[in-house]
Amino acid sequence: MSWSPDGKTLLIAQLTNPHSSAAQTSRIAALDVASGTIRRITAAEVGESHPMFSPDGKSVVYMHPRAGERMSETRSWVAPAAGGAGKDVTRGIDPKPPRAIWLPDRQERKDHLGATGESLG
Repeated sequence: MSWSPDGKTLLIAQLTNPHSSAAQTSRIAALDVASGTIRRITAAEVGESHPMFSPDGKSVVYMHPRAGERMSETRSWVAPAAGGAGKDVTRGIDPKPPRAIWLPDRQERKDHLGATGESLG
């Protein structure tokens, strides 16, 4: 989970079936705290996890299997916070980053073991 910089939205990895414990069915969604409305951020069909807002709130980094294949290595993806297709931003950096974080300059993110990813600004 991750709070938006303005504190109004919470990013979650939402299971498509509340009776399922299979993380492979999770999708990144945004919960509007005031209204309780949940909206999808991405359009992938399997295994999204660990969402985090960028410091400026414009983008979301999350983990997702390479090419969307359930048993593939997991990579870091970035999508617009308003919603849309994600982009694999760890291709060629690290085949299996455990998680990504944003740098305070709001332009880049760091992946496993401090490898700096591409500029996003």
